[in-house]
Amino acid sequence: MCRPEIRFDIINPVTNNKKPHYDVTKNLFLFPVDTNYRYYIEVRNIDENTGEYRYYLLLGKTKFSEHCRLCEVNMYRMCKLHPRGEFKDYIERECEERGNVDMDKVDANSEYDIWLVS
Repeated sequence: MCRPEIRFDIINPVTNNKKPHYDVTKNLFLFPVDTNYRYYIEVRNIDENTGEYRYYLLLGKTKFSEHCRLCEVNMYRMCKLHPRGEFKDYIERECEERGNVDMDKVDANSEYDIWLVS
């Protein structure tokens, strides 16, 4: 006799502090990097297949736009920034559901690197 598979949702996921995560108490988004970034911009676009927004961080060593905000890379190679608005809501919601978010470097140019936050 075959038992039906039971699926569960994790109610309080464990956060791995070595992966991208959001610290609610300090309003900090932290993620590991290999570059000493100093500036960032939060951006989004629409995925044409799903119609949902995709969120990105543009990270650079120098100020590449008037919209740049400061970030900091600490001695543990974790980039720290204070997310705002819609981007903050997205990260907070995803980390609450999953514990961590994923970040992938998807492109780079001479001024900044583009990281997909998913």
